[in-house]
Amino acid sequence: VSPLEKGTISDWDVLEACLDHVLYERIGWRRGHEGGMLLAEPNFASRDERERLCQLMFEVFNLAGYYAADQAVLSLYALGRVSGTVIDVGYGKTDVVPVLEGSAQLSTAQRLPYGCQQLAQHLGTQLAARGINLGGTSKDLARSIVRVAGSAEEAASAAAEPTTHTLPDGQTITVQREGLQLGEALMDGSRLGLDVERLSEAVHTAATAQGDKDTRKAWLEGMMLCGGGSGAPGLGARLLREVRALSTQQVSPMLCGVPDYLPEGTRRHAAWMGGAVLARVTFSQAGGFLTKADYEEAGPAAVLRKCI
Repeated sequence: VSPLEKGTISDWDVLEACLDHVLYERIGWRRGHEGGMLLAEPNFASRDERERLCQLMFEVFNLAGYYAADQAVLSLYALGRVSGTVIDVGYGKTDVVPVLEGSAQLSTAQRLPYGCQQLAQHLGTQLAARGINLGGTSKDLARSIVRVAGSAEEAASAAAEPTTHTLPDGQTITVQREGLQLGEALMDGSRLGLDVERLSEAVHTAATAQGDKDTRKAWLEGMMLCGGGSGAPGLGARLLREVRALSTQQVSPMLCGVPDYLPEGTRRHAAWMGGAVLARVTFSQAGGFLTKADYEEAGPAAVLRKCI
């Protein structure tokens, strides 16, 4: 059971139960002695969702302080950046969000309705056609075999050396071209039966739909891949090649590299890492976060004033 579906909160009761378990059982808070929280808000969170989250934090969890920020903004903070285009390959969706000086530009952002979950389901369907039943293991297998070829033509013609995998139930299976096919589905959601732009097209559209020439140039030259699906081998190189093919000669699209001093897994956990950076700043200064007094004065709408 998950409280989220394709990046949107779908079950508030489950969300509350998950937060209760994490805060009091895992982190070890004591009821009546709660601390502060910085929440990485889902991209495209509505006004109603933002206010309801704020209400949940103060009225159910009795927080001492609260702040919320867009996941895309926090992901850039993890790399020490405040502007760029964030391509977040998540579990049930892929978000492309331009960020300008620490503000997510949602009017031009794009959401593709597929991510790691849909790739795993696609793999399950492929292998079922060969008489192989993965059960609940398709997600882990998909993550381990997905790879993105240099081009669609290369994916179609490349020789795929069969690899053997042992499933948790002891079943041994052989995977052939499925890894390359998952990579093509990641680049082009139409291979999953969806009527959507290619990933590179969505990135180019988000980064060029508005803003002046210099802003659009900065968005294309400061792209960041993150999220659970961002580690697919070959994804960055292929995406960069396709976005460059869509761009003018005056622009040189680039992907932000992860500095060597940052830990492995930075892209996967970028929003959390950026949130840790912002939390240290926000909660160290008076007026930097929402207090109980702010909430009691303005109600849930206080989050719209403080956390822009």
